[in-house]
Amino acid sequence: WGNLGFLETLDVSGNMLTGKIPSTFIKLERIQYMYLHDNQISAPYPYELGHLKYLQNLTLRTTHIKDSKKILPISLCALSDRLDLTSDSDLC
Repeated sequence: WGNLGFLETLDVSGNMLTGKIPSTFIKLERIQYMYLHDNQISAPYPYELGHLKYLQNLTLRTTHIKDSKKILPISLCALSDRLDLTSDSDLC
């Protein structure tokens, strides 16, 4: 993620991505908008995402998560006013 420290928007929605969100996303220090919806993302989500101080919107709706409920880290659930979970609203 070398030169992506100034990235403000990441939109990988609808790309048929599978697997976990890498904890290295914490290196996206200036990320404001992260659109991860319409993929096959699996839990658990890295707690580090909750420490992205510029994050204004995290969209995870319809990620087709098949793992257990309440899988978002507390640090992210605390940002619930900035989360768009829509069909996956039971993640916190």
